[in-house]
Amino acid sequence: MRGWITWTGGFLACLLFGFMVVMFSLNSANSWGELLGIATFFTPICYLASIFTLFPYVRATSSGLVVANPDKIFRIPWRNIRELSAGHGLFVELTDGEKIFSFAFQASMIGRFLGYPGARRAVRKIEKVRAKGVSSGGGPDVDSVVPWRRHISFIMAFWVTFALIIPSLVRLP
Repeated sequence: MRGWITWTGGFLACLLFGFMVVMFSLNSANSWGELLGIATFFTPICYLASIFTLFPYVRATSSGLVVANPDKIFRIPWRNIRELSAGHGLFVELTDGEKIFSFAFQASMIGRFLGYPGARRAVRKIEKVRAKGVSSGGGPDVDSVVPWRRHISFIMAFWVTFALIIPSLVRLP
């Protein structure tokens, strides 16, 4: 489950950056060195826009809950979850008292005004999966992982796209 407005905004921001690279590439006054500089400038901006808008999600499985935030992915067995709350964005309270907040359904002024409808829908869907009958396993404890491969591969993919693929395709004779 994701916030679709946020995801759409992040996707459109990346498309905008790609369009800007196309516009710079169409100008024949820009040399390849300048295009590499432009790609190097837009890569971290597009990467940051994508990790904060495209990557965060919450997924309920038979063994537990997966909360993917920009910095870490948490795999939480059902037996370690005390409460799911959508009062101020979506967060999971663990049996040891720790709280894990979901970046996909975070607190905001608009959410406070509207009553966090996306987070409330997500909690209802998660509770339905949990009520259907879950496995008693799910691993020994809460597991949190930093997805380094994902981060590095997206940085490389954005740079290759902005520095090589788009300029090469635009400047074909």
